[in-house]
Amino acid sequence: MATTFDEVFEEFNSAFRARDVPALLELYEPDARLVLPDGSVAAGTVAIGEALRSLLLDDMDFELEPPVIVEAGDIAIAYARWQLRGTAANGDPVEMVGRSGDVFRRQPDGRWLVVIDNAFGKA
Repeated sequence: MATTFDEVFEEFNSAFRARDVPALLELYEPDARLVLPDGSVAAGTVAIGEALRSLLLDDMDFELEPPVIVEAGDIAIAYARWQLRGTAANGDPVEMVGRSGDVFRRQPDGRWLVVIDNAFGKA
């Protein structure tokens, strides 16, 4: 259970690198939003799970820099740079970089969960 941001990002990194979508979804509120690379929005964990599966590559290297966190009571925003390199199913190389701005809400049990995941910095 991630009750600090160090734990949140450790769990996210571990799950993303393992391509463990169920573990990733445990870090989101049920009605969370994920902004996709094209600027569209996946709403709810079912749609977010589908979107995450499309981003995970069989052969990939993922790096997430330590985030800058701004907290205000039970709400926080995290800013971080990330990079994903790998190979698509068709053999093409893939390289994505981004600066995320993610909104979190502290839950009654102390966990921090994602409310809005804007990993590609889209407006």
